[in-house]
Amino acid sequence: MATGNTVDAQCLDIQLWPGDAPGTAGMPNEEYSQMGGLEARPIRLIYAVTQPTLTVYLPEASQRTGAAVIVCPGGGYSLLAIDIEGHAVARELAARGLLAAVLKYRMTRWDVHGTTGEPWPLADAHRALRTLRQAAPGWGVDPARIGILGFSAGGHLAAWAGRYTDAGDAHATDPVEQVSNRPDFVATVYPAFTIQAEEMGQPFAFQGGPPAVLATPDLPPIFVAAFRDDQGWYPSALAFEEAATAQGTPLTCHYFDQGGHGFGLGEPGTAAATWPDRCMDWLRGLGMIG
Repeated sequence: MATGNTVDAQCLDIQLWPGDAPGTAGMPNEEYSQMGGLEARPIRLIYAVTQPTLTVYLPEASQRTGAAVIVCPGGGYSLLAIDIEGHAVARELAARGLLAAVLKYRMTRWDVHGTTGEPWPLADAHRALRTLRQAAPGWGVDPARIGILGFSAGGHLAAWAGRYTDAGDAHATDPVEQVSNRPDFVATVYPAFTIQAEEMGQPFAFQGGPPAVLATPDLPPIFVAAFRDDQGWYPSALAFEEAATAQGTPLTCHYFDQGGHGFGLGEPGTAAATWPDRCMDWLRGLGMIG
């Protein structure tokens, strides 16, 4: 069972790995935050994570849907927009009845020693999915209704977390490692599906490649919300849709004229801010929520 520090009555902080995370033994904890973004709308950014965590937001008992979602902030694998694409989103989803857990994951740009085995972000995403699934009964969650949601690079990570999965190791001494890391659904918002190795930081690039390799019939159902004025990454969504259509990937896309990039929930009253409604409709259609 996952344990952690209670933040408030409906929020729990959990250390993702027992002891040091894989590949970080002996590394100092140099995590720091600073304000960034536009002057009119500064946002908190997290850097140099070596001790990944999950912050779990629990819905009110009367509103529980029985589903849960990992929330992966974006930041190009060099930082995390932890509030605007993390905590604010998780609080909104918890208010809608989902258990929502913000993943503060390690970033490849800070992996100065080189990764062996699973790359840091993917290892943390898979560990987060296992953690929620193992703890699900105690939180009123159905282990077969646990998904992952990501923004920008976090959307890239969410999709890859659904691409390379396993059923768990029944002989593992750690009960978390005994359960599956496969998400039951994947949701992405202004995803950076075509992010390249040089943008992610060396020495790691995700195995395979962008859309043509990522899109397979075996992916869990995937949701894409993309914005035509997001000049950097809108073409990425189109490329993924083309590959997914060719491969028979279970895909639902919503394209909006305006929204741009990096806005999280979006400005109230705008079309872009309706993506959570579209996502909840999609989850209902899948039978993940009532």
